[in-house]
Amino acid sequence: KINLDDLRYFDIYEDRFILEDGSYTIYVSKDVSTHVLKESLYIKGEKVNHEKTSYLNDTYDTSDFNKIYLRELPQESLKNKRPYNLNSTLNDFKNTFIGRKIRKTIIKIALKEIKLLSEDMQNLTKKMLDTTPLRVLAVYGSDAFTMNMALGIVDIVNLKFIKGLRKLRKK
Repeated sequence: KINLDDLRYFDIYEDRFILEDGSYTIYVSKDVSTHVLKESLYIKGEKVNHEKTSYLNDTYDTSDFNKIYLRELPQESLKNKRPYNLNSTLNDFKNTFIGRKIRKTIIKIALKEIKLLSEDMQNLTKKMLDTTPLRVLAVYGSDAFTMNMALGIVDIVNLKFIKGLRKLRKK
């Protein structure tokens, strides 16, 4: 049995939890691809009519940030500084000399691996590598980019060279 309160979400415009009127499909699964049960149902809830924003489009208008959060979008030029951690991205490393070198090397190695893909796919991969946290790259990188490698890189950009190199050698 599902409690309807568990289906509510926080509506930032109303500043409260609501249950939206509509059709829902509920899946019970063993894992992501194995569904044991699929049930569609209609739930009588509230009608929600908010001003449309561009967040569901491929590109968005930055003024939507102000509509939702009632404040200006923070400047993109804010620089992340040391200490870096596993939640840092390669793009964050561009603020340091060693970080730029590491970023350039990782992207060069990755692009070499996918050289047979289209230029668009290579550009997409480069952007993805730039903006994905090191932790996620390590989780999905298998042997190509391990957690020890990510930890070693974090140590190196935090100027702990010996410690970082030892972790990189472990793979």
